[in-house]
Order: sequence, then C-alpha cells, then structure tokens
Amino acid sequence: MIVLLNGPPRSGKDTAARCIVNNVSKNRMPFSEYKMSSPLKKMVREFFCLTMDEHKFIEEHKDRPLKMLLGKKYRDIQISLSEEWAKQLFDNSILGQIAVKNIKGRASNVVISDIGFEEEVVPIRHAFPSRVHLLRITRPDCDFSNDSRDYIPASCVGTGRVQVVENKYDDIDIYEAQILRAMKKWITG
Repeated sequence: MIVLLNGPPRSGKDTAARCIVNNVSKNRMPFSEYKMSSPLKKMVREFFCLTMDEHKFIEEHKDRPLKMLLGKKYRDIQISLSEEWAKQLFDNSILGQIAVKNIKGRASNVVISDIGFEEEVVPIRHAFPSRVHLLRITRPDCDFSNDSRDYIPASCVGTGRVQVVENKYDDIDIYEAQILRAMKKWITG
C-alpha cells in the first residue's frame, strides 16, 4: 500500500505520517516514510555544507529567513529547486520518478508525507497501479497561498481510494484517531 498525504503546510502531514508508521506498523502492517522533498533537502544540505544539527534547525524554522541560508527561507529554496530547476530541466513528474526509484527498494508499504502535484502521482500510480491511496488533510487555518503545491484531485488515484481528514482539533489524539480510522477503512476493505 502506498499512502499519499496531501495537505497545505502546517496541516499535520508529518504528524499523520508518524502516526501511520508508529501505529499501523505496530498493529497491522509495516510502513516506512518517504518525503517527496527528500532529494531537495539533500541538495540544500550539501550546497550550504550544513551539519545534521544545522539541518535540523532549518527544518524547524523553514518559514523564516535564516542567516545560514544567506537570508533565504528553507521552504522557498526547496520550491525554487523544484520549480525553477528540476521541473525545468526534466519535467513536472521528476520528483515522482525519483520517489518510485526510492520506494521500490523499501518495505511493501510506504507513506509519502508531502505529495502536492498531480504530475508527481502519475509515475507512482503507474509503478504501483492498485496500491495507491490518497489521504487529503485539511486544516481551517492552513492553505497553499505561500506554497507551489495544491490539493491532488481524487481522479488521480480513483475515488474509492481517497479519504479526507479535517485536522480541526487542538487535541493530537483526536487527529490521530481520525488518521487511524481512515487507514482501517483501506486495510479492512
């Protein structure tokens, strides 16, 4: 099973991925996590010669201009690498193609915590035709206004394989329970 998490920045995608990896893996089937942004993050880390501690710091402050990134925001650098370099040099599906290459070497179940483009889904769906599910995460105070990503149409994966979870609670236990209910629907059919 390939679970695509799709939602705006700060909507709870990383929390949902951890919930799936920690809880579903423990109880039913093993999951590993993959981030579409992994190749971009590695490029930034190498380009700026960042230590692991420095990289952790910029991850935690990705929406602030940072001195160690020469006054730029980490999120903006990743968007620029994706939109102005990778997609221009290759095509709009390049991060999806790289994801397939990375996923094929992993456990059979993977949660991709940051999908945001329809074109990225195409190579994943092609490589794993009946295994792709979309978990769309919404949150009232979050949107895509400062991000290049957007919500993925249900038609990308098939309407029977789409669940929507609204992260409108301050209680993480309620949110995680919603994630686990959505997963249970897919697992038990």
